[in-house]
Amino acid sequence: MKNYMTTAMIAAIITTSASLAFAPIASAKEGPARHGMAFETLDADKDGFVTEQELVAHKTVRFNEIDANKDGGITQEEMGEHMKARFEERAARKKDSERAEKAADPERAQKRLGRMFRAMDENTDGKIVISELSGPEASAVVERLDTDKDGKISKAEMDAAKKMRKGNKAGKRHSHD
Repeated sequence: MKNYMTTAMIAAIITTSASLAFAPIASAKEGPARHGMAFETLDADKDGFVTEQELVAHKTVRFNEIDANKDGGITQEEMGEHMKARFEERAARKKDSERAEKAADPERAQKRLGRMFRAMDENTDGKIVISELSGPEASAVVERLDTDKDGKISKAEMDAAKKMRKGNKAGKRHSHD
């Protein structure tokens, strides 16, 4: 259960924060569907491709969703409120009262949130700005996933990255090196 909580909180941040929005599609290390990064969501103009510009726009939208007071920075409180709401939404959809109850443990949630926030707040000013978030830039994402080198990511290319990631995870899971 602890692992699920950690995964759920990290997923909430990933799906809603700036360059972390790129991480799920950046490589085979992070499959797009794992963090709610559906191809259809990223393909804003619905032309069947994801471009660098669409990735940048998505990054900005996700960051702004967390920045509740629209001051250009995300505080620990804003992040906590957003994560809590997302987790509660998922728990309600799954009708999982045990998970919702564990998520309601304020002391545990605050400790975890504090650790995550401190890791992201590079200059320790109490706010995360879009430039502080780590992750590959949009151009690197496109370059890595764009196997036919046409300057954009097709659904097939994204699916191939996801499939490769699943294969790599399975191999690592069973390795005893």
